[in-house]
Amino acid sequence: MAGVIVRSLLLVVLVSLLEGCDYAKAIADIFVSKDPGDVTNGIDFKQKELPPYVESVTGFSFPQTFGRWTEGGKAIITFRDFLPSDITLRFYVHEAFGPNMKKFSKILVGGEEMLIKPNDVDLMYTFPLKGLKNVKTIEIIPAQPAKPSEISPPPGQPPSGDGRSLGIMFSKISIHKGVDD
Repeated sequence: MAGVIVRSLLLVVLVSLLEGCDYAKAIADIFVSKDPGDVTNGIDFKQKELPPYVESVTGFSFPQTFGRWTEGGKAIITFRDFLPSDITLRFYVHEAFGPNMKKFSKILVGGEEMLIKPNDVDLMYTFPLKGLKNVKTIEIIPAQPAKPSEISPPPGQPPSGDGRSLGIMFSKISIHKGVDD
């Protein structure tokens, strides 16, 4: 408790010293921790456990070093509560698997359809959404899920025994209240 009070006082002093300075909010964000149950914390797919505001996920594989693959024809994230009506979503894509590379995949949120076309590694896609009503899900539909075990390996490499039907590896999804310009 004392640590929280000291941190809060330090924050007040720093913000008052920097009032009007562009760095004031950035410094405040460093010292003020977010509620772990706040959807604006996003989803880190590298973690084994999903955050408490996520009710369920389907169509995602297990966590790996760089994130989680979509597995099969559709991945769905269902939140416990409705998403805010005005949000900015950022999808951090580590990579697309095989035939999904350089092809459009769909992301569906509250009747809005967004397209991503992964053509490299470590990409970020930003989508501002206004006027969402009663939306609890994000759906991801990969272009062409494929099994590594059915794709010819590069020369000199052994065949893969991986029978999962992979699409896109997501490392993170961030959710910001309001619409970023």
